[in-house]
Amino acid sequence: MKRIVVSFCVSITAFVANFTCFALTDDTGGMSGEEMAVIDAINELRAQRGLSCLQPADHMLSGARQSANAQAHRRQCGHFVGLQGASGEICAQTSGGARHAAKMWLNSPDHRRIMLSTSAACISVGVVNGYYAARVGRGHSAKRANFQAATQDGIRILTLIFSK
Repeated sequence: MKRIVVSFCVSITAFVANFTCFALTDDTGGMSGEEMAVIDAINELRAQRGLSCLQPADHMLSGARQSANAQAHRRQCGHFVGLQGASGEICAQTSGGARHAAKMWLNSPDHRRIMLSTSAACISVGVVNGYYAARVGRGHSAKRANFQAATQDGIRILTLIFSK
C-alpha cells in the first residue's frame, strides 16, 4: 500500500475563518495546468459558499477531453459526447482562461446548479483551443485520505494520510 503524508499548519482563527479547498489526491490523472486551474477556480467558488471540494477524477478525464475536442472540432459549444460515468457536464468557450469559464458557469442557472451541486464529489476537465468541458460525478476512484488534527503551541496541525 502506497502512503503519502501531507501536513500543513494554520492558525486556529485562520482555519475557522478562511478554510479553503485542497485536493485530497496526489494523482491528477495527467491533467494539464489549465485543466487543474479550472478545478481550482470551481473549488474556490464552492468554498466561498461552504460547499465541499470536488476531487480530480481520472475515470472521467477521457470523456471530458473528448467533449472539449468535439466542441473545438465543430467550433461550437455544446454537448456532443455521452456522459460516460459523469452525472453532469458544463461547457464553455472562452479565451479568458479558467477563472473566466468558471464565472460564465456561475452566471448561468443550469451550469451553476451542476457546478455547485451538493451531491457532486469529483470532477474532470478537458480544455481544447478555448473550449472547456467539466464533468462532475458523485463518486470517484481517487485515493482515500485519513484526516488527523492536533493543536501544538496554538497552531492547528492538519495531517492527511493518503492510501490507495
